[in-house]
Amino acid sequence: MQHHQHTLDDTIQQQLDNELPTRLADGIRSVMGEQHISQRELARRLSWTQTSVCRRLNGITTISAADVVKIAHALETTPEKLGFPVSDEGDRS
Repeated sequence: MQHHQHTLDDTIQQQLDNELPTRLADGIRSVMGEQHISQRELARRLSWTQTSVCRRLNGITTISAADVVKIAHALETTPEKLGFPVSDEGDRS
């Protein structure tokens, strides 16, 4: 089972490295627009510079999983609503 988890983590990381950053940036921008929040305001909420936010949204700096969690918290939403993949493992419905 350890090997499966490692493979799953690798798969998620590959998604993060490929198309996911664009989807996340679009999701973040969408929520920011809905809430009328500027990059400057998001940066203030995160205690980041506006440049740091801009670089992540424009794909210059990679958005890490930890960044997604912080951004979701700052926007009072969930990582999933920002476009972060959800694992089916815990879903037993």
